[in-house]
Amino acid sequence: MREGSFTIMKQLQDNEQCYVCGAKNPVGLAIHFTTNREARSISAAFRPSVMHQGFSGIVHGGILSSLLDEAMVKLAFELGLNAVTAEMTIRFLGSAAPGEEL
Repeated sequence: MREGSFTIMKQLQDNEQCYVCGAKNPVGLAIHFTTNREARSISAAFRPSVMHQGFSGIVHGGILSSLLDEAMVKLAFELGLNAVTAEMTIRFLGSAAPGEEL
């Protein structure tokens, strides 16, 4: 195996407990994604609450990163690619506020 790559050794199975999209996760975000296979795109809407804050009035970057991570992997699966995230680098250009639809 070369540096920077890996092989997924086990079969990935959805148990509906995903923090971002899991329908059976009582403390998760329960985000519904819509995929457009032809355009190779995915979208969702999320309105964070004060429970999703890091500092006062600012949505925690980890929550935002999780949304992006889930969207990337869901789109990969919809396009027939068996994938998990190995690395993400994110530079936020601004902040998001609780109550703001993202």
